[in-house]
Amino acid sequence: MTSRNNLLSEKLYRLILTARVSIVFALLSVSLYQAGCYKESPERLYTEAEDLWGKGRYIEAVKMFLQLIEGFPESQLVNDSLYRLGEIYYLNLGDGRKGIKYFYEVSRQGKKGKNSYNAQRYIAEIYDNTLNDYEQAIIEYHRLINDYDRVDMADKDQYRIARCYLKKGDFEQAITELDILKEEYPDSELIPDSHYQKANALYILGRCNDAIAAYKAFLEEYPQNRYTIDAKFGIATCLEEEERLRESLTIYEEIREDYANKELLDMKIDRLKKRIKDKRW
Repeated sequence: MTSRNNLLSEKLYRLILTARVSIVFALLSVSLYQAGCYKESPERLYTEAEDLWGKGRYIEAVKMFLQLIEGFPESQLVNDSLYRLGEIYYLNLGDGRKGIKYFYEVSRQGKKGKNSYNAQRYIAEIYDNTLNDYEQAIIEYHRLINDYDRVDMADKDQYRIARCYLKKGDFEQAITELDILKEEYPDSELIPDSHYQKANALYILGRCNDAIAAYKAFLEEYPQNRYTIDAKFGIATCLEEEERLRESLTIYEEIREDYANKELLDMKIDRLKKRIKDKRW
């Protein structure tokens, strides 16, 4: 009886021992598999980081992209990761300067890099519209024109260069850049805008006769443009400053119904009428 009990106990012990060993090996295999995938698969890291980004978990996504870059510096996904980091910091976290840091890393790979052109475009955009650093924005827009064969975008970047000069108050250079746009990209859809902006710059510089001529040339060439009413307002303003009051008043009254700020225009009309009346005496 004792012998049989011992035999049963021995079998039970072996079964338990075998089960424990199997469990240990199973856990070890899973751990090794997970570690191997995690350490040897930048694709998995990138996929998980993109998933976090898509769910709005931006900080976690940043950490995972950085882990990929540090752990797999030779991976082809490094370029994509740097580009996405730039987008996250700029578009999602509101940190343009940090975004530029990563976009520069992408653009340094040269114009043949997968995301190089778009990264360079972001850099110019951030300096222009977010940091208001127009000097640097001009440099970056020139890089877009000179370093990339994008004939479909070159005219737009030339126009943005001119706009940067307008925004920084260098109206003479803005006129030069607008003239370059017209000379080098005569078929650009931005040519009408460039004519109108040049007339504005001439007016701001106090060159009223030149401004009036530019506004009139614009209206003759593009009578149905979105800036038609504004150009007429510009002519009237120039005429008013030159004391050609009746001519100015005629134009103001002509555009009154279509002008956006009727209150402002009515004030100008009333003031002009008073000035004309006072001049009679």
